[in-house]
Amino acid sequence: MPTRYGIWIATENDVAPVAHAALPVPGVPAREFISYGRPVINSAGDTAFFGRTDNVPFDTGIWATSAGELRMVVLENESAPGTLGAVFDEFRTNPVLNSNGDMVFWAELKDHTGGVTNLDDSGIWLHSGGTTRLLMREGDSVPILKNAAYGVVNAPTFNDSGTMAYLAQLRIDAGNGTTEYSNGLFRSHTQGGDPELILRGGDTAPGTNGETLLTVSSPIMNSSGNLLFEGRIDNTGQTSDRSRALWFEQNGEIGLVGRKGDTAPGVPGAILGNFEDYALNASGDIAVMTRLTSADPNNPIDSRYALWYYNGLADSLELIVRTGQQFDVNPDPLVEELKVISLITFQGGSTLNGSEGAGLNDSGLIAFDLQFDDGSNGIYMTQIPAPSSVFAMGIAGTCLLRRRRA
Repeated sequence: MPTRYGIWIATENDVAPVAHAALPVPGVPAREFISYGRPVINSAGDTAFFGRTDNVPFDTGIWATSAGELRMVVLENESAPGTLGAVFDEFRTNPVLNSNGDMVFWAELKDHTGGVTNLDDSGIWLHSGGTTRLLMREGDSVPILKNAAYGVVNAPTFNDSGTMAYLAQLRIDAGNGTTEYSNGLFRSHTQGGDPELILRGGDTAPGTNGETLLTVSSPIMNSSGNLLFEGRIDNTGQTSDRSRALWFEQNGEIGLVGRKGDTAPGVPGAILGNFEDYALNASGDIAVMTRLTSADPNNPIDSRYALWYYNGLADSLELIVRTGQQFDVNPDPLVEELKVISLITFQGGSTLNGSEGAGLNDSGLIAFDLQFDDGSNGIYMTQIPAPSSVFAMGIAGTCLLRRRRA
């Protein structure tokens, strides 16, 4: 069978294979890799991924490199540490790897092994120093909440200091045989201690007039443990849709970055729509991509999307570019060549190790793709705080100054 898929790692002088069908599978002798999840990589050049082999029916696992050597971390149907005889079910999500080579991963347990039921069949594990241990499991009591247990837990995010953030369903015993459900955003440390509850459904939504938060979404986290996350607000009593918002948590304080239905700064007649994507760097800089809608349904606007940075000092979103905007694409500052932006593409995420290439780096540079109404396109950059100019990356990688037009 020809090799069709694989994982390679590129250095300054070489491209070397990590895993493909012609290489042995650590931990599964005489078998071949047949597919892979997207690999993650840290600053030391270590990689990790979940993969599938031809070892049917127990064919998935997690593998990682250390000092250039690929090693098996865990396999499907293998005993799950921290349980009483349960085994891992199929692996379907990427692990998270930090610069120290430590890894956290979310996994499911096979029902009916070690007494597992659908009330306790998922959890989060840490792999460090060659040892794997359970950090938390669905069904565990929540130490900081009375009569509460974890429900389904989402895949975590994880930084170099061992700080972990995760979203979990909450099952709360309300008495008389009644269970109430909510969800909560937690932050904890892999070395132990009680988790910190950042926010949960039913709390007052920060930055609002006492409105109720219904649900929280999975966060992105930076190297300092700060969190950027979205949530859904009870829209009862509102005359327009203001049900979504984006918050930034820093040093225990939660600030509202923006809310659906807010006036869109710098775009006359527009209000913010849904949050399409957002990015966070180590310094706490934030870039946000939103939809735009007209504040007056009877008066349409020419913009559908906008890219912003969040100015924490002014507590406001600052416009970088928007669709419908005239943009000067000529590198000569004395020659104006205006085109209309028809589409903006921006990759959100965090700059943590293993993240998938966020369009915001730790130097405060934001990169994005612009498509124009004549079918042309280009990749552009700007610096936070966004100046009155935007840089364009040419094919050869040269950066040329561009003027940005409102």
